[in-house]
Amino acid sequence: MHPGLSSRYDFECIPCHSNRARYDWSSDSYIPIRSGLVQDSHIRENPLRLFFALALPDLVKSEIAKLSAAIDHVRWIPVTNLHMTLQFMGILDEGQLDAVQQAAAKIQSPEFSLTLYQVGSFPSPTRTSVFWVGVGASDELIALHQTLFNSLSSLDLGLEDRKFAPHITVGRTKRRLKIDARSWLAEHLLFESDPFNISAFHLFSSELRPSGAVYRVVASYPLVEQRIV
Repeated sequence: MHPGLSSRYDFECIPCHSNRARYDWSSDSYIPIRSGLVQDSHIRENPLRLFFALALPDLVKSEIAKLSAAIDHVRWIPVTNLHMTLQFMGILDEGQLDAVQQAAAKIQSPEFSLTLYQVGSFPSPTRTSVFWVGVGASDELIALHQTLFNSLSSLDLGLEDRKFAPHITVGRTKRRLKIDARSWLAEHLLFESDPFNISAFHLFSSELRPSGAVYRVVASYPLVEQRIV
């Protein structure tokens, strides 16, 4: 564990496996616009909610999709929208967007492997409004989040300094109802994905439509490849 980080981080599950699986970004369902500074006029002229996140391989998203069940009053997240949030940014003006992207582009964190492990719910099993999949503990993930947060905090954007609890939101109750999720939790208690490689992090935009949220990859930031000597 990196020194000084444990008090701000809360992992939901046990450490992930050490063996790695390569992640081919080109096979993912998200549509990337481009790396680097955004020149897309739609983003410039129509400010959207922005957040940094990790994308998931299609194979992992397919495994998560198997967790959805016919539960009254629950809306499951579409497979194409599954991601792991690193930092929510909110709505940025043009100057802030440029500064954020420049800060993210300077990050030189290493690639790493993750495993998704077990399931859970917020705020409690008997009064659930959010269903999630846990993320195996990873020093590299912690360090990436800390580096990103520190870089963005220097821009004076008023980011909320809250404990980082990495997870994948997979479902929400309709109208914020609180339901009993104990049966679902017990059924999927042993869920575990194969290890997969994280080779980049991404800046996403979120646009709310009547049919639901639509996410677009605004920019991608590659991590440093770890070479075996």
